[in-house]
Amino acid sequence: MLLLRIAANEQIGKEFRLLAKAKEQLERSDEHMDYRALNTDMTLGDLEAWVKSQGEYFNSQMNWVFKTIQDYMERVKHRYMREYMPGKNKFFDEYHKAWEADAANGAGAGRYTLNDATVYYENLFKTYTGVDPQGNEVAFNNYELKDESDPSLRAYERAFIKNVKAEVEKSVKAIVAKKIKDGEIANYASADAWYEDNYRGQEGLLPIVTANMGERLAKGSVKGGINAYVEQNTNFNNLSLGTEKNLNRRNAAGLATANIGTGFGSYERIGRLGLSMEGEKVVVADPGRNASGSTDVQTLLDYFVYMNMKMEHEAEFTTVHAAAKTILLTQEVRAGKDRENELKTLDAVFDLLIYNERQEIQAAGRLNLAKVADTLRNVTTGATLSFNLQSAFLATFGDMYSMYSNALAKRYGKAFFGAGDLNKALGLMASDNKKFNDLIDLFLFQDMDESALIFSDKYKEGYKGVAKSRYSRIQQHMGERMVRGMLLVSQLYHDGLVDKFSYDENGQLSYDWSRDERGAIGQTILAKVQRRGTEFLPYDDVMLRSLSAIAGKMYGAFNDAERGRMDTNAIVQFFGQFRKFIVARGNELLSRGFENENIRWYEMIEEEGAQKVNVRLFYQEGIYQSVVHLFKESRRLSGQDASAWQSMRPEQRANIRKLYDYVTEGELLEGIKADWIESSQLLLSRA
Repeated sequence: MLLLRIAANEQIGKEFRLLAKAKEQLERSDEHMDYRALNTDMTLGDLEAWVKSQGEYFNSQMNWVFKTIQDYMERVKHRYMREYMPGKNKFFDEYHKAWEADAANGAGAGRYTLNDATVYYENLFKTYTGVDPQGNEVAFNNYELKDESDPSLRAYERAFIKNVKAEVEKSVKAIVAKKIKDGEIANYASADAWYEDNYRGQEGLLPIVTANMGERLAKGSVKGGINAYVEQNTNFNNLSLGTEKNLNRRNAAGLATANIGTGFGSYERIGRLGLSMEGEKVVVADPGRNASGSTDVQTLLDYFVYMNMKMEHEAEFTTVHAAAKTILLTQEVRAGKDRENELKTLDAVFDLLIYNERQEIQAAGRLNLAKVADTLRNVTTGATLSFNLQSAFLATFGDMYSMYSNALAKRYGKAFFGAGDLNKALGLMASDNKKFNDLIDLFLFQDMDESALIFSDKYKEGYKGVAKSRYSRIQQHMGERMVRGMLLVSQLYHDGLVDKFSYDENGQLSYDWSRDERGAIGQTILAKVQRRGTEFLPYDDVMLRSLSAIAGKMYGAFNDAERGRMDTNAIVQFFGQFRKFIVARGNELLSRGFENENIRWYEMIEEEGAQKVNVRLFYQEGIYQSVVHLFKESRRLSGQDASAWQSMRPEQRANIRKLYDYVTEGELLEGIKADWIESSQLLLSRA
């Protein structure tokens, strides 16, 4: 459509291109970055389109889109953890304690062993009566909390429902206020007025999510428990009841707008519940679907609040996506450049990140190939890694080896941590383990995916069951936490920041900017974190994204920011489940050179006689490519005064030093073994 509009109206096309380019340059000028040297003219190959991750595409427009998305998503995650989580945890904790102290609830305690948290909430939901297709009267669930005035509620239950509905109202008003500001909701000057007209009375409607493994097993459904194991381990893709494609995306993922409609919510919501309306009568067309939703109020509320926070920025997401797409289409039309892979990849990854949609997979009959692939991937992961101490030890050892190897070779330059900094981080882990772990959580440097923040029992208040999903792989979890924490803390030591954090009266850790000693660079970062609402951190998106990308290259790329086109297709994802680890390592050996927009750092440069803060990009090239370059340059400069070594980039020289260390220390084969063979036992757990 955009292509047709550009071709049909050159003036409109020209103006839109100028606006898009202006927005792109305005966004980037904030970093004082010179993008003229980027490899914008390179074409994304067929294989590269599938295996590359965000920020590593050979196209600055694509990287700009995903950099912007990740920047906003990081803000949302921090806001969710610091503004929503503490208050939510407090009133859930109070409710759980009151429920446990109530003698009438003692019979349900045994269900804790299966981690069936819904035992807390059984008395909180309304029940309704409809008819089945044969006209018989049947009960059905609408996953709606009771009114506080309901006589069946105890006092502590009324207080709890009031708190939940207050969070719902706060969340709805926040997203509506942003939509009014963006011009997407007209005829209303305030979110309060909109809420009274469109949402008041529907605060009890909770999002529709399939019940987890513990819930279904506790209710005697072994088959349902197995199905839930598959679904709850595939992020958001199978969490909403129903498999029909969601045509109205603003009703997706538990958003506030999904509830607007009839007294039972929107017609789309009713359909997902296996219900239909015949006049004023509710028909329970699919009782199985209606009964398979989760009643875990904590997870449902977390899901609702997080997704509303995220979609407050939908206008920003769609604007940069449209702008980049217009520029790519223009490059095709004006310059005759092939941008098919770029456009397909941009759309597929955008839909995954923003709307949690994967590509549809058609199959003969009723076979759901995506579910088959997800099942195989999760079953093989569980069978290979669960309670596997050997794989955890080998993976942790390999990660430590990789981290020290890169530090000794100065793989990422002087701006990043060295071996001495790693030793200091190891010391902090031993001497002040609380601060070490609090720093990891402050930076969301582990378990930072949307799915983990919303669904992981790690972040649930009052979960007492032993059947927690992460327990079977706790050894891998602990090893990963140690090495990722060491990388983060070593960089903080490198920048002289570790001792500049303090705890506030609520026990939250924050950076003390009054003690910052980084001069102009520090002031540049402070201005950005103030706009982002993350003043409690000493880094903006430049260093945060760099550390995440470096961790991905050393240990494997496994978070939201490393998701790529392969993650958009369940079949390809299954066959490429080693991709996130092996491709990261393969790029270290074989990648052609390009400016990696994921790894950047601030530096002071002199320009027109004045000192200026500049952002520099990391030049990424595989070790093999650097060796070839050295030999070619040596031949070209043979007999001349110029040195082939001096003609190489610092990153290329670091590659040669790393290879030299391997060979001279007799560790080449051992290094390959540690980096490739032994760590393969960990691959499935990180897919």
